[in-house]
Amino acid sequence: MFLQTGVARAGEAIAVRFGSGAKKGGFDVTAHALAEAVQGEGRVTIAPEATRGSCENVHKLLSGELDAALVQYDVAAEAFKAGLADADAGGSAIPKGGWMCKLSPEEADKAELRVIAAVSDAAVHVLVRRPVRLDDFAEIGREPLFMGKDGSGSYETAKVILGAAGHTAEQLPLFAGTADEALAAMSRRELLTMLRTTEPGHSEIRDVLASGLATLNPLPEAVLNRLIDGYPYYRICPIETGTYPGLEYSMPTVCVSSVVVVATPRERVEDEAFLADRRLAVEAMIHGLKKLARDPKYASLKVRVEWRGFAEREPIPLHPVAELHETSERRQAWLQGGAFAAALGVVLYLVRRALRRRRVPGAGIESQLSNPLVPFAAFACVVTLSTFIVWSLEHDSNARLRTLNDSFWEMNTFATGNFTTETLKTPTARLVGAAATILGLGLLAWFTATLTNIFAQEQTRLWRRLNRHLVVLNFREDMLPLIRLLRSRGRRGTGRCTWWCPTRCRGGCGCSWRGSRR
Repeated sequence: MFLQTGVARAGEAIAVRFGSGAKKGGFDVTAHALAEAVQGEGRVTIAPEATRGSCENVHKLLSGELDAALVQYDVAAEAFKAGLADADAGGSAIPKGGWMCKLSPEEADKAELRVIAAVSDAAVHVLVRRPVRLDDFAEIGREPLFMGKDGSGSYETAKVILGAAGHTAEQLPLFAGTADEALAAMSRRELLTMLRTTEPGHSEIRDVLASGLATLNPLPEAVLNRLIDGYPYYRICPIETGTYPGLEYSMPTVCVSSVVVVATPRERVEDEAFLADRRLAVEAMIHGLKKLARDPKYASLKVRVEWRGFAEREPIPLHPVAELHETSERRQAWLQGGAFAAALGVVLYLVRRALRRRRVPGAGIESQLSNPLVPFAAFACVVTLSTFIVWSLEHDSNARLRTLNDSFWEMNTFATGNFTTETLKTPTARLVGAAATILGLGLLAWFTATLTNIFAQEQTRLWRRLNRHLVVLNFREDMLPLIRLLRSRGRRGTGRCTWWCPTRCRGGCGCSWRGSRR
């Protein structure tokens, strides 16, 4: 064992005490699958230990009873911040409390927490007894409410959501019992609302909705915004259409990721031999998680390995081994993107060169500038690119930009100058919105100019033909002497005016001056 027997000697097995969850629950199944996947990864073995969930896992990680565990990210982030608070507070006599899972700063400071990877997502499901619909949570406490088991990650998440709505768990009539007992109470009209944090498409939620006992209710926008502002460990995510039978529109809610967390006792942070064994264990767990993600045998677990981007903000640093994997994957992604961009540039250059060699009409730059399809295509590219950038920046924290369709609509309004000032939140997204507005209005002006040029082509052709000509309007016979004078050689000039009268020019003729005029 890491903490009980010290550092494993060369050739000895490195046993990782891994906290899972309730037996046959999601965490427990994932932990045993990870233990199976890690078998054969060098000297590392994983020994799953059943617990009551995220809160107990965090307490055991901090006390040294576990080496690694599956934990909801909000619970892990609260433990990490509580440890920082203890370091900042020092010997202050101010009472401490209020952290998730009843953690104390002194307890949280006993170990150093690091994230290996996020492996799955869970969405908050607000189940309301039919036919009631809740526009806000002001009246949520008029009947008993089910939040999950005290000490579970789902219970802690529900407490935070109620806090964002202005309620505390202590003042609400909570239902004490299991989820099955809560459903039975709801069928007897004794329970109004259930707050469940589970993966989208869960079979139990599907059965409840199919029975007609309850419906899914969206989280109010005000609650979403206050929740993200105060607890950025969550991210705004929709329960998409078709996730459950009969769900015909996207349902706004928040998601929280489950992460694999490893703890290092404070007294061992300088023990190089211990840290070397720990790095081997983390490397083995990463390989095991990647195997769970790509092996069809474990597809039902829906494991997805993510290093970053699974929360609005991620206060817990990655483990150094995980950082190496994340850096390697990011570098590979940049190289692939650069290679694709270079290949696309070469292809476009060769196509343009071939068109110029064959002298294809319209292949020149001047012709392209007068082509209305060029600004139209550029406008579409600006809107599309800004849509993806803004969505990637704000879909986790902005209730108005939950889907790509929402972002596409907002960027269309920005590009045409019809935006509102409260749409975007982050400075980077606002910069992208300003750039989209400037480029969009400029491209629309270009598009309008090219269309105007097309409609005025006849006048443009005539102007080009009459360039450097003298046009006489309302021609009369008595103007002939003046025209002869202009065509003749002047005393101080050596040129002459060549008379030309176009057939399309009614009542007007012109002459072009050849030679020098002084």
